[in-house]
Amino acid sequence: MPFCEKCGAAVKPDSNFCPNCGAPQNAQPQTQFNYPPVPPPPNYNNSIAGLAEPSAFQPPSWQSTTEQITGFIIISKSKGFGGKEYFTGILTTAQFIFAPMTKDMVKEVTNISRQQAKSKNTTSTQVYPYQQMYLNVPPSNIMSQTSGCNSIQNSSIREINLKLVNVASDGYADFQEYEIRIVADQQTLTFHMTKRDEYVSRLRQVYQEKIRLH
Repeated sequence: MPFCEKCGAAVKPDSNFCPNCGAPQNAQPQTQFNYPPVPPPPNYNNSIAGLAEPSAFQPPSWQSTTEQITGFIIISKSKGFGGKEYFTGILTTAQFIFAPMTKDMVKEVTNISRQQAKSKNTTSTQVYPYQQMYLNVPPSNIMSQTSGCNSIQNSSIREINLKLVNVASDGYADFQEYEIRIVADQQTLTFHMTKRDEYVSRLRQVYQEKIRLH
């Protein structure tokens, strides 16, 4: 017969309490459940502060650099047997890039100009379709990826002289041309440029008082 663990009195095996002192007998150990700790209530102030702010649209990484393209002009220079070689003048905040134009590029510009002349549309073309490719890459890539491409640093340009030289015709309209003479520290380059107010404005935007009109 078992005995009470508290007073030592005899206790029946099926008895739940000691008849002498009343202490509980045959107590079964209760199963312990390890519940995960209850998380603390959220601190909404800290949570909001920790959230990232909605970011504004980020332009391509190259556009965040100090050099950016500000505009285009089309220039040419004479070559043997009365021909002309055409260039896209890419104006940037750091340099003046001379990118040779392919026959397809020249054809595109000519066709658009003729259409504008036929329709008497005087609206200037800000960017020709082929020039879009230059806007999608950093200027340094234009230099490395375009065969025969050259440039002059803006800081080395002392003045750009624009002089009206003649009247030309493409069969659809007459137009005047500037002789554009770029005087830099180590060299002087001469081109021709159709007389267009927007071209002069784009040059002034970058070179300001360095532009000389004659």
